[in-house]
Amino acid sequence: MTRAVATPPAVRRRHADQRGSVLIVAMLFAVANNDRDTFERVWTWTRDTLRRPDGLFSRRYTPDAADPITDVNNATDGDLIICWALLEAARMWNRSDYRAAALTLAKATVRRSSSVLPPSSIA
Repeated sequence: MTRAVATPPAVRRRHADQRGSVLIVAMLFAVANNDRDTFERVWTWTRDTLRRPDGLFSRRYTPDAADPITDVNNATDGDLIICWALLEAARMWNRSDYRAAALTLAKATVRRSSSVLPPSSIA
């Protein structure tokens, strides 16, 4: 018999602001386990809560903070993993809306990443 172990409060506080990366992994695991409902719930929350006006995603969400989005900067690796999860979900469940969201995010990622490089470094 497996016994549940409670997470100590100090550990919960230390990892509370990593919620964004946990959600991304949850999306991938939901696809891998063919769990449409979980994927849809996590994607909807992520899209509605963490997506910035430029289409990228804020990297840090701290639920106990007065303003829970505690770091509005994006994490390019996170944005790309969201694209990957969306593309896998689109393929698995034949969802064109997931594919469209992935392509929109990919374009925003390239646009943002390219705009921060000096022109001489792109050539």
